[in-house]
Amino acid sequence: MRCLTLAAKIAEAPDSRVLFVSRRLPGHAGHKIQQAGFSLVWLPADGTESYLNARIDAQLTAESVHTWLQGMRSEGEAPIQKVDWLVVDHYGLDHTWERAMHQCSHKILAFVDLNTRKHCVEAVLNQNSMNIDSSTKERLFDQARMFFLGSRYAMIRDEFLALRDKALEKRHAFQTKQGSSINLLINIGAGDYRHDTHRICVALSQTGLAKRLNVTVLFGCDSEQAERCQSLDNAFCQLTVLTDSNNMAELMLWADVAIGACGSATWERCVMALPSIISIDSDHQLLVANTLREHKAATVIDTREQLDCDQICSALADLIENKTLYANYATHSARLCKGQGPALVAQEMLENA
Repeated sequence: MRCLTLAAKIAEAPDSRVLFVSRRLPGHAGHKIQQAGFSLVWLPADGTESYLNARIDAQLTAESVHTWLQGMRSEGEAPIQKVDWLVVDHYGLDHTWERAMHQCSHKILAFVDLNTRKHCVEAVLNQNSMNIDSSTKERLFDQARMFFLGSRYAMIRDEFLALRDKALEKRHAFQTKQGSSINLLINIGAGDYRHDTHRICVALSQTGLAKRLNVTVLFGCDSEQAERCQSLDNAFCQLTVLTDSNNMAELMLWADVAIGACGSATWERCVMALPSIISIDSDHQLLVANTLREHKAATVIDTREQLDCDQICSALADLIENKTLYANYATHSARLCKGQGPALVAQEMLENA
């Protein structure tokens, strides 16, 4: 989704053309790419050597790019050998793949969430790390000359920006809200293998807050938890269970508070100034978690070893009742990410094409 967000912004520039190369692996975003109107080439996804070997994968990708470039050439024009920019967002690829891909790209930008792999790229985008020390740059990113670091460059879709002002107004109005129902959005994410979402809903249903809560729970496609959560509807003022929702910005505007995982949706909540209880379920989320703590932008709870539902329920009650805390979270999170990342990165890429 980050590549799709950046591609949409780049495509706004005159004469810009975008190609996606992907595989039909579980959870792929091919339908969203095609709905956005971008060209898409599929690579084999059958677990063969081409999928497992970075060099072979790079060769197949490069062939797809070259074929696409030749198809754009008008009669009489010289052949186009390379794209201006190649953008890669993949945990399993590193300098081996990137070095091979320079055969079909002048420059490469890599999305990096963990500074653990060596890269052969001209630009690095790490929306979770505010700084990379010089020794790490030399060790892992020695060829890079452009660094987009921190939440300022988070890939936020336009629909969040469109509703940001309304969200800021709503957070301010909530501070004078007394005794009425509370809109709670729960979105632990696709990686909720422990079924934490259902456990949190059960715990909340047994609190004194339950009858004040209008709860919307989000799941990925066909989540087996959805039906179990829906059975709790009588415990709350209102309970809505959604699967594969495509209106996240509207849901965050509707919500007064949120419970969510420390993933990419964190920055979307910040853009919408949505006070939140954030859970950490893996080590790679620690950078984001520490940033939220340092800026006093959310309540962060470490659930890597086990989920403490009582702690989450207590934190939610405190956030709802403590208007000063609520106001601080809304203000600090909104400052942390203003949603301009795609425009800033696209502008730099276009100017340096």
